[in-house]
Amino acid sequence: TMAEQSREIESYWSMARDWPQAATLAQAALPDAAFPLEIARLNTVAGRAAYGRDDLPTARRDLDVALAAWAHAGKAYHDETLYQTALDVAADVAYRQGRTQDAVAFSRQFVAWVGGLGPAWSMPAGGAVLRNAESGMSLPLRLGDFRLEPIDPNRFYYRNLKTGEQLGLAVDQNAALPDETLEASMRSFIEDKLGLRILDLETAAFSPVAQAGISGEPQGRKWTFQVEARPDDGRTVDLGGGPAAAPPARMVFWVVDRGNSRTILRAPLPAEGAASGAAGFAQTLAW
Repeated sequence: TMAEQSREIESYWSMARDWPQAATLAQAALPDAAFPLEIARLNTVAGRAAYGRDDLPTARRDLDVALAAWAHAGKAYHDETLYQTALDVAADVAYRQGRTQDAVAFSRQFVAWVGGLGPAWSMPAGGAVLRNAESGMSLPLRLGDFRLEPIDPNRFYYRNLKTGEQLGLAVDQNAALPDETLEASMRSFIEDKLGLRILDLETAAFSPVAQAGISGEPQGRKWTFQVEARPDDGRTVDLGGGPAAAPPARMVFWVVDRGNSRTILRAPLPAEGAASGAAGFAQTLAW
Protein backbone atom coordinates (compact mmCIF):
# COMPACT_ATOMS: atom_id res chain seq x y z
CA THR A 1 0.00 0.00 0.00
CA MET A 2 0.99 3.63 -0.31
CA ALA A 3 1.16 3.90 3.49
CA GLU A 4 3.68 1.07 3.63
CA GLN A 5 5.73 2.57 0.80
CA SER A 6 5.72 5.95 2.53
CA ARG A 7 6.97 4.46 5.79
CA GLU A 8 9.82 2.69 4.01
CA ILE A 9 10.79 5.83 2.11
CA GLU A 10 10.73 7.89 5.29
CA SER A 11 12.97 5.38 7.06
CA TYR A 12 15.71 6.12 4.52
CA TRP A 13 15.59 9.91 4.43
CA SER A 14 14.68 10.67 8.04
CA MET A 15 16.98 8.24 9.82
CA ALA A 16 19.95 7.57 7.53
CA ARG A 17 19.65 10.71 5.39
CA ASP A 18 19.93 8.33 2.44
CA TRP A 19 18.16 10.52 -0.11
CA PRO A 20 19.26 8.47 -3.18
CA GLN A 21 17.71 5.26 -1.87
CA ALA A 22 14.62 7.12 -0.67
CA ALA A 23 14.29 8.69 -4.13
CA THR A 24 14.56 5.32 -5.87
CA LEU A 25 11.64 4.08 -3.80
CA ALA A 26 9.75 7.35 -4.30
CA GLN A 27 10.03 7.10 -8.08
CA ALA A 28 8.69 3.55 -7.91
CA ALA A 29 5.78 4.70 -5.77
CA LEU A 30 4.82 7.73 -7.89
CA PRO A 31 2.46 5.81 -10.25
CA ASP A 32 0.39 4.87 -7.18
CA ALA A 33 0.22 8.44 -5.85
CA ALA A 34 -3.33 9.78 -6.14
CA PHE A 35 -3.59 12.56 -3.57
CA PRO A 36 -1.77 15.90 -3.46
CA LEU A 37 0.00 15.04 -0.19
CA GLU A 38 1.39 11.81 -1.67
CA ILE A 39 2.53 13.58 -4.84
CA ALA A 40 4.10 16.38 -2.76
CA ARG A 41 6.06 14.06 -0.49
CA LEU A 42 7.36 11.77 -3.23
CA ASN A 43 8.46 14.60 -5.51
CA THR A 44 10.14 16.40 -2.60
CA VAL A 45 12.22 13.30 -1.90
CA ALA A 46 13.08 12.95 -5.59
CA GLY A 47 13.98 16.63 -5.89
CA ARG A 48 16.17 16.57 -2.78
CA ALA A 49 18.07 13.56 -4.15
CA ALA A 50 18.58 15.28 -7.52
CA TYR A 51 19.92 18.35 -5.71
CA GLY A 52 22.34 16.14 -3.78
CA ARG A 53 23.84 14.82 -7.02
CA ASP A 54 24.04 18.35 -8.50
CA ASP A 55 21.32 17.72 -11.09
CA LEU A 56 19.72 21.14 -10.67
CA PRO A 57 17.34 20.97 -13.68
CA THR A 58 15.82 17.73 -12.41
CA ALA A 59 15.70 19.07 -8.86
CA ARG A 60 13.85 22.15 -10.08
CA ARG A 61 11.36 20.06 -12.07
CA ASP A 62 10.60 17.70 -9.18
CA LEU A 63 10.37 20.49 -6.60
CA ASP A 64 8.09 22.58 -8.83
CA VAL A 65 5.71 19.61 -8.96
CA ALA A 66 6.10 19.05 -5.22
CA LEU A 67 5.38 22.66 -4.22
CA ALA A 68 2.35 22.84 -6.51
CA ALA A 69 1.04 19.70 -4.81
CA TRP A 70 1.86 21.03 -1.33
CA ALA A 71 -0.29 24.08 -2.16
CA HIS A 72 -3.26 21.78 -2.70
CA ALA A 73 -2.53 19.46 0.23
CA GLY A 74 -3.80 21.88 2.87
CA LYS A 75 -1.50 23.14 5.62
CA ALA A 76 -3.16 20.94 8.22
CA TYR A 77 -1.70 17.94 6.40
CA HIS A 78 1.78 19.23 5.71
CA ASP A 79 4.59 16.96 6.73
CA GLU A 80 6.53 19.76 8.39
CA THR A 81 10.03 18.44 7.72
CA LEU A 82 9.48 17.57 4.06
CA TYR A 83 7.60 20.77 3.27
CA GLN A 84 10.40 22.77 4.87
CA THR A 85 12.92 20.75 2.85
CA ALA A 86 11.05 21.51 -0.38
CA LEU A 87 11.12 25.27 0.24
CA ASP A 88 14.73 25.23 1.42
CA VAL A 89 16.11 23.26 -1.50
CA ALA A 90 13.95 25.06 -4.07
CA ALA A 91 15.41 28.37 -2.87
CA ASP A 92 18.97 27.09 -3.11
CA VAL A 93 18.39 25.65 -6.58
CA ALA A 94 16.93 28.97 -7.74
CA TYR A 95 19.90 30.95 -6.34
CA ARG A 96 22.39 28.63 -7.98
CA GLN A 97 20.54 28.87 -11.31
CA GLY A 98 20.48 32.68 -11.14
CA ARG A 99 16.68 32.88 -10.75
CA THR A 100 16.90 35.58 -8.08
CA GLN A 101 13.21 36.51 -7.95
CA ASP A 102 12.17 32.89 -7.41
CA ALA A 103 14.97 32.39 -4.91
CA VAL A 104 13.91 35.34 -2.78
CA ALA A 105 10.27 34.25 -2.88
CA PHE A 106 11.16 30.71 -1.73
CA SER A 107 13.50 32.09 0.95
CA ARG A 108 10.75 34.32 2.33
CA GLN A 109 8.35 31.36 2.43
CA PHE A 110 10.99 29.24 4.14
CA VAL A 111 11.69 31.82 6.88
CA ALA A 112 7.97 32.45 7.41
CA TRP A 113 7.31 28.71 7.70
CA VAL A 114 10.15 28.12 10.18
CA GLY A 115 8.79 31.03 12.25
CA GLY A 116 9.70 31.69 15.88
CA LEU A 117 10.76 35.27 15.21
CA GLY A 118 8.54 37.31 17.50
CA PRO A 119 6.78 40.60 16.68
CA ALA A 120 9.86 42.81 16.21
CA TRP A 121 11.09 40.99 13.11
CA SER A 122 9.51 41.33 9.68
CA MET A 123 10.38 40.94 6.02
CA PRO A 124 9.75 44.16 4.06
CA ALA A 125 7.60 43.49 1.01
CA GLY A 126 9.59 42.06 -1.86
CA GLY A 127 12.87 42.37 0.03
CA ALA A 128 15.55 39.79 0.74
CA VAL A 129 16.20 40.83 4.35
CA LEU A 130 14.77 40.30 7.79
CA ARG A 131 14.47 43.58 9.72
CA ASN A 132 14.09 44.26 13.43
CA ALA A 133 11.86 47.29 14.10
CA GLU A 134 13.26 47.78 17.61
CA SER A 135 17.02 47.58 17.00
CA GLY A 136 17.10 48.56 13.33
CA MET A 137 19.20 45.48 12.55
CA SER A 138 18.78 43.81 9.16
CA LEU A 139 19.81 40.24 8.39
CA PRO A 140 20.10 39.03 4.79
CA LEU A 141 18.01 35.99 3.94
CA ARG A 142 21.07 34.80 2.08
CA LEU A 143 24.70 35.88 2.12
CA GLY A 144 26.95 34.15 -0.38
CA ASP A 145 26.11 30.46 -0.19
CA PHE A 146 24.65 30.70 3.32
CA ARG A 147 20.92 30.96 3.94
CA LEU A 148 19.17 32.21 7.07
CA GLU A 149 17.12 30.01 9.39
CA PRO A 150 15.52 31.46 12.54
CA ILE A 151 15.71 29.61 15.87
CA ASP A 152 14.11 32.26 18.09
CA PRO A 153 14.02 36.12 18.12
CA ASN A 154 17.71 36.32 19.15
CA ARG A 155 19.28 33.23 17.56
CA PHE A 156 19.72 32.16 13.95
CA TYR A 157 21.55 29.70 11.77
CA TYR A 158 23.27 30.53 8.51
CA ARG A 159 23.76 27.29 6.60
CA ASN A 160 25.39 26.31 3.33
CA LEU A 161 22.93 23.71 2.11
CA LYS A 162 25.39 22.17 -0.34
CA THR A 163 28.32 21.63 2.05
CA GLY A 164 26.40 21.40 5.32
CA GLU A 165 28.55 24.14 6.87
CA GLN A 166 26.49 25.82 9.59
CA LEU A 167 27.12 29.08 11.45
CA GLY A 168 25.34 30.22 14.60
CA LEU A 169 24.37 33.88 15.05
CA ALA A 170 23.20 35.43 18.32
CA VAL A 171 21.94 39.03 18.26
CA ASP A 172 20.87 41.58 20.87
CA GLN A 173 23.13 40.12 23.55
CA ASN A 174 24.33 42.14 26.54
CA ALA A 175 27.52 44.04 25.61
CA ALA A 176 28.22 44.80 29.28
CA LEU A 177 28.93 41.14 30.00
CA PRO A 178 32.54 40.83 31.25
CA ASP A 179 35.04 38.99 29.06
CA GLU A 180 35.55 36.38 31.79
CA THR A 181 31.84 35.51 31.69
CA LEU A 182 31.79 35.57 27.88
CA GLU A 183 34.77 33.23 27.65
CA ALA A 184 33.26 30.91 30.25
CA SER A 185 30.06 30.63 28.19
CA MET A 186 32.10 29.83 25.07
CA ARG A 187 34.05 27.16 26.91
CA SER A 188 30.86 25.66 28.30
CA PHE A 189 29.33 25.50 24.82
CA ILE A 190 32.41 23.80 23.37
CA GLU A 191 33.03 21.36 26.21
CA ASP A 192 29.58 20.60 27.58
CA LYS A 193 27.33 20.96 24.55
CA LEU A 194 29.67 19.82 21.78
CA GLY A 195 31.75 17.42 23.85
CA LEU A 196 35.06 18.74 22.49
CA ARG A 197 38.36 19.25 24.32
CA ILE A 198 39.92 22.73 24.24
CA LEU A 199 43.65 22.74 23.49
CA ASP A 200 44.40 26.44 23.15
CA LEU A 201 42.84 29.89 22.77
CA GLU A 202 43.88 32.87 20.69
CA THR A 203 42.18 36.28 20.69
CA ALA A 204 42.57 38.93 18.02
CA ALA A 205 41.03 42.16 16.81
CA PHE A 206 38.32 41.96 14.16
CA SER A 207 37.22 44.84 11.92
CA PRO A 208 33.52 44.38 11.12
CA VAL A 209 31.55 46.02 8.33
CA ALA A 210 29.21 48.56 9.97
CA GLN A 211 25.53 48.23 9.20
CA ALA A 212 23.94 51.56 8.29
CA GLY A 213 21.19 53.06 10.42
CA ILE A 214 22.35 51.74 13.79
CA SER A 215 23.90 53.99 16.43
CA GLY A 216 27.33 53.30 17.86
CA GLU A 217 30.62 52.30 16.28
CA PRO A 218 31.05 48.52 16.01
CA GLN A 219 33.93 47.08 18.00
CA GLY A 220 34.98 43.60 16.98
CA ARG A 221 37.07 40.75 18.39
CA LYS A 222 37.72 37.18 17.38
CA TRP A 223 38.16 34.23 19.73
CA THR A 224 39.71 31.09 18.21
CA PHE A 225 39.70 27.89 20.23
CA GLN A 226 41.86 24.99 19.07
CA VAL A 227 39.78 21.88 19.77
CA GLU A 228 39.78 18.13 19.32
CA ALA A 229 37.31 15.33 19.83
CA ARG A 230 37.42 13.57 23.16
CA PRO A 231 38.42 9.93 22.68
CA ASP A 232 35.69 7.43 23.49
CA ASP A 233 33.37 10.19 24.60
CA GLY A 234 30.39 8.36 23.15
CA ARG A 235 28.75 11.54 21.90
CA THR A 236 28.16 12.65 18.34
CA VAL A 237 29.24 16.19 17.54
CA ASP A 238 26.44 17.66 15.41
CA LEU A 239 27.33 21.02 13.89
CA GLY A 240 25.13 20.71 10.84
CA GLY A 241 27.54 18.87 8.55
CA GLY A 242 25.67 15.59 8.73
CA PRO A 243 26.44 12.35 10.52
CA ALA A 244 29.68 11.76 8.58
CA ALA A 245 31.13 15.24 9.27
CA ALA A 246 34.48 15.23 11.06
CA PRO A 247 34.81 17.12 14.36
CA PRO A 248 36.17 20.64 13.85
CA ALA A 249 39.77 21.60 14.51
CA ARG A 250 38.78 25.08 15.66
CA MET A 251 35.75 26.85 17.06
CA VAL A 252 35.75 30.54 16.20
CA PHE A 253 33.60 33.25 17.75
CA TRP A 254 33.37 36.71 16.18
CA VAL A 255 32.08 39.15 18.82
CA VAL A 256 30.89 42.61 17.80
CA ASP A 257 29.70 45.20 20.32
CA ARG A 258 27.70 48.20 19.15
CA GLY A 259 26.39 50.47 21.88
CA ASN A 260 24.75 48.25 24.50
CA SER A 261 24.15 45.40 22.06
CA ARG A 262 26.41 42.47 21.26
CA THR A 263 26.28 40.16 18.24
CA ILE A 264 28.12 36.84 18.23
CA LEU A 265 28.82 34.64 15.21
CA ARG A 266 30.22 31.18 15.85
CA ALA A 267 31.61 28.69 13.38
CA PRO A 268 33.29 25.30 13.46
CA LEU A 269 36.37 25.36 11.24
CA PRO A 270 38.19 22.37 9.75
CA ALA A 271 41.94 21.87 9.83
CA GLU A 272 44.12 24.50 8.17
CA GLY A 273 43.83 24.42 4.40
CA ALA A 274 40.39 22.82 4.29
CA ALA A 275 37.61 24.77 2.60
CA SER A 276 35.36 26.93 4.77
CA GLY A 277 33.23 29.95 3.96
CA ALA A 278 32.90 31.14 7.57
CA ALA A 279 35.72 33.72 7.58
CA GLY A 280 34.47 35.31 4.36
CA PHE A 281 30.94 35.38 5.77
CA ALA A 282 32.12 37.19 8.91
CA GLN A 283 33.98 39.78 6.83
CA THR A 284 31.03 40.34 4.47
CA LEU A 285 28.19 40.47 7.01
CA ALA A 286 27.12 43.99 7.99
CA TRP A 287 27.07 44.11 11.80
